[in-house]
Amino acid sequence: MGLTKRLLWILLAVLVVVQACSEKPRPQEDCNFVQNSQVQRVSWKGATPIVIYTHSSVPTEYISIIQEAMLRWEDALGKPLFRYGGNYEGTQNPNDRYSVIYWETQQWDGKKEEQGRTLVSWEGNQIKDADVKINASAIPEGYEFFTVTPEPNRVDLESLLVHELGHVLGLKHSSTEGSVMAEKLGYEVLRRSPSPLDVQSLSCEY
Repeated sequence: MGLTKRLLWILLAVLVVVQACSEKPRPQEDCNFVQNSQVQRVSWKGATPIVIYTHSSVPTEYISIIQEAMLRWEDALGKPLFRYGGNYEGTQNPNDRYSVIYWETQQWDGKKEEQGRTLVSWEGNQIKDADVKINASAIPEGYEFFTVTPEPNRVDLESLLVHELGHVLGLKHSSTEGSVMAEKLGYEVLRRSPSPLDVQSLSCEY
């Protein structure tokens, strides 16, 4: 092969690579996942199980409830998704690559109706960090919780944690009846098990 022809082939190969690299990601069906600006689902991709820490502010008697909430998703999907990483002493930082559950007893800095809040950080379409805050501040801004049987004017902590862990996985709120990702959780309501539709949504990414 002559030098000129060889150079043409090299140039053509470079152009093909450049074109492939410059192609925009294709939009995806949301499957009830949060999507990035390229309309792609945001999830942890292959980086599971997700290591979840509990901040020192979380009462120790609730650690087992957090672990049970993790198992609810794992049992529903039939595969490991979470791993408990133990206690975390640091301050909240949404980009420190530590996914932490915080127990907020001071004045709540969000909407009054929020029982909890999950802040998810991602790069491209892969989640890198997800922090959960539980609104345990003083009433009327905050909430009180029960862990076994329903109690008047209290929120089921496990149901709330299952919901927030759904956000950790990348799911958004759902308007489908029976979904653990419904935006509102009423007092004394038990909503601990992901619905078949929740599992179907999760199966799009995990």
